[in-house]
Amino acid sequence: MMEFTHLEKKAEQIVPKMVDVSSKHITTRVARARSIVYLPDAIIEALASKSNEHSAATTAELYTPKGPVFQTAIIAGTMAVKKNYELIPFCHQIPIESCRFNIDLNRDGHVVIECESKSSAKTGVEMEALTGASVAALTIYDMCKAYSSDIVIKEVRLLEKSGGKRDYHWCRDKLMGLVLAGGKSSRMGEDKTQIAYHGQAKTQLQVCCDLLSSVGINNENIFISCRKEQAHEDKFAGKNLLLDDDDNPQWEKVEGPLKGILSAKKKMPVSNGGIIVLAIDLPYMNQENVDLLMKEYDDTKMATSFYNREKKWCEPLCAIYSHHYFKVVNDFIERDGNKCPRKILSRLDSLGLVKRVIPTEEKIISNVNTPSEKEQVR
Repeated sequence: MMEFTHLEKKAEQIVPKMVDVSSKHITTRVARARSIVYLPDAIIEALASKSNEHSAATTAELYTPKGPVFQTAIIAGTMAVKKNYELIPFCHQIPIESCRFNIDLNRDGHVVIECESKSSAKTGVEMEALTGASVAALTIYDMCKAYSSDIVIKEVRLLEKSGGKRDYHWCRDKLMGLVLAGGKSSRMGEDKTQIAYHGQAKTQLQVCCDLLSSVGINNENIFISCRKEQAHEDKFAGKNLLLDDDDNPQWEKVEGPLKGILSAKKKMPVSNGGIIVLAIDLPYMNQENVDLLMKEYDDTKMATSFYNREKKWCEPLCAIYSHHYFKVVNDFIERDGNKCPRKILSRLDSLGLVKRVIPTEEKIISNVNTPSEKEQVR
């Protein structure tokens, strides 16, 4: 029979109780939650001019007669995080050491709210993060309701938590990892998958696989993308191979990295999942930055990609493509004849459909394709 942690038997009655956490150890707990609010076009149009009058060009904010919408939501959400124990029965009062919000307004009218809470405590902090994200969403509703009653709070979910009995990251089981290794290495003059950089014994192929594994992608969901004629090469022994799909008539003239990415869709763990792509010619890439990409992943966008500020483009060879991407990419190929993954990603970015991530250093996303570039890495 199931035992209930918040109920106990006293005499002939079952009464509620708070769980005793006195025997637990204090650890640093971090949780991040997300809520999404849809604002109809009527609100965006009504508030656009007011927002331009009040805010700098670099600031994403909406203004109503009540005041700045997102700033007010952050204040309300922070208050909710601190008072969570008064709102949710049996939640413990814990010291909130950090509370941060990030609010983005997408071009399609979706406001994405993320709340991160941190505490050194004996119990988790995910309810605080969820409550903060929820109250921030309700505050946005309240600030904008005079303009429309068609506002929808579409989602409240935990994104990740750490420091407790079980860590959790919502997207890792939904993602597959794809190492792009199908190139011919003609400019390099040697097989790029077999180069060992930074004095390591590991080949670049193994480094890429290990990077994807280190951020929590299940090994059975990590694939090597290659051409069919490469499949029997010794370097791929024991690896999960994903061969280019040459049977799809839509992709008849598609080749290179884009074909590998498109061919991977059939291997996604779930239909609403995504693919984290890593090319073998990015030897500066490290765990810190792959972790950063994972943390910033936004599945409401077509893709989440590192942004090259110098060249002003999104890097398609180290990115996470959500399931939404595969619903539109064929249109780009058929309508525009566009088969370049960078151009497709740039077009989506211009429409506000790509989440930009800034790497810790610009060189992290540098492609290395020639012997002279290789020597600089060493």
